[in-house]
Amino acid sequence: MKTIITIASGLLLASGIAVAGDKPIEKSFKDLDANGDGAISYSEAAASPTLMAHFRDADSDKDDRITATEFRTLEQEVEEAE
Repeated sequence: MKTIITIASGLLLASGIAVAGDKPIEKSFKDLDANGDGAISYSEAAASPTLMAHFRDADSDKDDRITATEFRTLEQEVEEAE
């Protein structure tokens, strides 16, 4: 049973679906991209608890950076889950 729950949890996370009740992302992409390189690193994401909670899911290409497109997708998922 524990294995099934673990697998189901992993599939939910892998799908990129935001969990209902998440708060909106607290800052804009521009504010979070502190060094202005066009992406949010994991350390830059620390300024937003919501982004930190979904960083790995939002990083769809798994390059350890959130692009503006990935950020907008996460914003939409969080809004839809409210």
